[in-house]
Amino acid sequence: MYGDVRQCNMIFGSDEKTARFCDVDMARRLKDKPTYMTGYACYEIEERSSGAKANKPMTVEHDLYSFRFVVSNMVQSYDAEDKSLDDIAKELGGQR
Repeated sequence: MYGDVRQCNMIFGSDEKTARFCDVDMARRLKDKPTYMTGYACYEIEERSSGAKANKPMTVEHDLYSFRFVVSNMVQSYDAEDKSLDDIAKELGGQR
């Protein structure tokens, strides 16, 4: 899990095949059951799942929702409901 999947938190390689998540404002040790930090803003940031709230458990589903949202905005022909990129999102999340 990443917890803050947003286009502004992604870096793309010059080869156009590599992407990494980057974000330092939420950097911290994650426990066995990670939660969103106090003050985590889920409103006004449309990439975020409505279930992602301060002090609540982080879930893979939240990251997948956000990843699909970001991709749908980057690639206009992509359908945000299409789950075919979920494996890629999971792999990117594992690269922390």
